[in-house]
Amino acid sequence: MKTQTMSIAYKAMMFARVVHAEQLRKYTANAYVDHLAEVAGIVAAVGASDEMIAIAWLHDCIEDQGVSVHALRDEFGDIVAAGVLMLSDLEAGNRAERKAASRMRLAAAPGWVQTIKCADLISNTSSIVKHDPKFAVTYLEEKRLLLDVLTLADQRLVTIARQQAGTAWCNANTCSTSPATVFERCCAPSTRRRRPVASSSCHTTTGLACGNR
Repeated sequence: MKTQTMSIAYKAMMFARVVHAEQLRKYTANAYVDHLAEVAGIVAAVGASDEMIAIAWLHDCIEDQGVSVHALRDEFGDIVAAGVLMLSDLEAGNRAERKAASRMRLAAAPGWVQTIKCADLISNTSSIVKHDPKFAVTYLEEKRLLLDVLTLADQRLVTIARQQAGTAWCNANTCSTSPATVFERCCAPSTRRRRPVASSSCHTTTGLACGNR
């Protein structure tokens, strides 16, 4: 029988299943590894390399499980360790300060790292909107700002993430505007766009609505 060589992506999957074994998703209490599998699957669907898929599996292990960069480097090499570190939210400060610093870090990251982050956003959005609509208002605005700086990410995933955000705005804000219109007004990148405000076509009191002024 021919001996199969373990790919780095498979090795990362098995590593992630161990280090995240006790971690559960915040809202559903499902195994956290389900989220990692979804991110890895999204990345794989756009033709990612084995290293990218490995990083997708590992992208939360420093941030959530305290795995060291040194350990990742020893186990998976420099590229994977560097990719996971670039995807780790380790900034200090209040939420606004941390998110601003995170955007700066990711804006400077290479396209393949930005692509994995985009896949992560796609995976997270539906769960947050469904289970925590109040926080979703803040999250979707943060997502919009982050997508604006992921200029090197795979544009197929960026488009999915923006369309998903538009639909989520409508669901979260009982919006009468079509998701396509929301995408154009609120989510599509624009140098002229201001912070979204309530409009006659989106009946929300959050101040984060679908129309722009």
